[in-house]
Amino acid sequence: TRLIDELRDVRKAARELWESWADPTGQTISVPCTDEAWERWNRFITDALDAAQAQSKAAVLEAAASRLNNSVLKASTLLAMSDCCDEVELRHMLTAINYCGQWFEHLVEMTNRISESEWKRQQDKLTHFLQTKGGEASWEMAYRQFNSEMRHRQFLELVQSMEEAGHLIFQKEKKKRILTLTEVY
Repeated sequence: TRLIDELRDVRKAARELWESWADPTGQTISVPCTDEAWERWNRFITDALDAAQAQSKAAVLEAAASRLNNSVLKASTLLAMSDCCDEVELRHMLTAINYCGQWFEHLVEMTNRISESEWKRQQDKLTHFLQTKGGEASWEMAYRQFNSEMRHRQFLELVQSMEEAGHLIFQKEKKKRILTLTEVY
């Protein structure tokens, strides 16, 4: 309960300070960053976008990283305000970056898990289709099962990954391409 009381006291002191500066229902007061905090925030923006671009789901993660950059700025400002500071200092920015950096890592992990589960779903779908055809089907017939959800190149990657894992064999016989499960279930 001591911690709760301390947090309540800090919140009360910060609220009283900020309310003494301006009317809470009036115009917003800016809380600027020190030069070094601002510079560190800009470096975080670059680092987050670079990290997002390095991932397989870059488009999704770039948008999230962009929103996260704004969250870092907001969180650091709230930390400064709770410390009754009229500027965001480097310590506030670093704390916010630490939290948001962890959030970004979790976001990357979850995005990858979702991507992996979608890939697994597609592998299972192809396996099931081939099972219904006695373990073998033409490329064209199999691709028709996927053409509404993936392009030709994506389907080729799916087939190649399953072949590399030993789940199927991809054969080209004259003008015909055949997919054969290695085991019929």
